[in-house]
Amino acid sequence: AEDAAEEEAASLPRTDGVEIVSAVDDDDEEENDYIGEVEDEELAGLAVSDRSGDFTPFDELSSMGDTPTGIVTSRTKIRMFRGAWMSLAFFAVVYIVTQVALQSVHWYNVWSSSSGDHVSLFGPRRSRRYTRLKAKLVHLSGKEIFEDEGSPQHKALVYLADGDSLSLDPYDQAAFPQFLQRYALAVFYFSTNGPNWKERTYWLTGRHECGWLFVMCSDIKNGNTDNSNDREFHSVDDDYSNTLDSELGLGEGRRVTGLSLYGQGLKGTIPREIGTLEFLHVLDLGDNNLKGI
Repeated sequence: AEDAAEEEAASLPRTDGVEIVSAVDDDDEEENDYIGEVEDEELAGLAVSDRSGDFTPFDELSSMGDTPTGIVTSRTKIRMFRGAWMSLAFFAVVYIVTQVALQSVHWYNVWSSSSGDHVSLFGPRRSRRYTRLKAKLVHLSGKEIFEDEGSPQHKALVYLADGDSLSLDPYDQAAFPQFLQRYALAVFYFSTNGPNWKERTYWLTGRHECGWLFVMCSDIKNGNTDNSNDREFHSVDDDYSNTLDSELGLGEGRRVTGLSLYGQGLKGTIPREIGTLEFLHVLDLGDNNLKGI
């Protein structure tokens, strides 16, 4: 057996020191090199392949206006959706805060005007009722006086427009007389330092003005509706400050006939609007620090 093996080995061709290796197909080797290069480039994120096998850099695709499929991921969409809602919520909060601030400024100006300690903030927003009432009163007090927000006339206008719960309509012929005397009393209040009177019960409240302390009224009736000057007094100079509004007959002819504020700490000037109280015949303002009209 050993002799047979030696004979077989001797029959093989000699290579004279050259190592024999298995042959490799050149085409297969080139294909493997090509695939390796593609894998390296794809891992590096530098190129994409089309069906022809050619590779085009992303920069060239971008310049051509083509966007590879799958670039916008679901995570990006979620971020965009979240950003849109956050922007909407932000603007909603800004709008609400702005409206609250504007309303606060408006009601502060109403309060400050009614209290007599008027400090305007950013120029108050005026209601439609304020504009309508101002147009009616301009003929009585003048336009310029209402431009001064610290004037008694302007404060009285603000009270009637935004602070008076009766909300009388001066364009209603039946309600106008009461509106006018309410305005005159409000101007008188602010002209004589009303917030610092010794007593001012019910003044500038929603009660009928005949129920304000120190105000005397009479029940005026029209004897002839065709002649507004034909009137008679039903009662004389009654103080209704302790009378319920329901017992006053609101808007049914109660007219101011007297003011009795002796020694109540009034200070200032008697306004000319007091002259619009056509039935006023008692004016007791002694022991106060007042000037004439």
